[in-house]
Amino acid sequence: MIRLQEELPINAWPSLQTLLYDGWALRFANGYTKRANSVNPLYHSGTDVTEKIETCERLYRGKGLKVVFKMTPASQPEDLDSILAARGYQVDSPTSVQLLDLTAWSQPAATADTILYETAAEE
Repeated sequence: MIRLQEELPINAWPSLQTLLYDGWALRFANGYTKRANSVNPLYHSGTDVTEKIETCERLYRGKGLKVVFKMTPASQPEDLDSILAARGYQVDSPTSVQLLDLTAWSQPAATADTILYETAAEE
């Protein structure tokens, strides 16, 4: 579920360039927003993690960008957070993604002071 919730915004909030690198999505947008300029370590890989981190650092710095890893509980490898911390990376801008299952939701009944429209009203 977490991985899907990460994939959706990657497609909804596109970067100017995305490089798929052995299970990680590297996104570049000339520095405009962290989300569009970050490493998204979504999937397992076969490459040595130190080599991958160094490649990411080289690519982002080569474009004059800060190296940002977008970490989630689904990040791969599972110990990536501690590996990055040992390299001097720090947590910055934590966020909380909250979901609500709307399958059981029903539209509230209209009351005397409520007007429900099926489509947008034309002015």
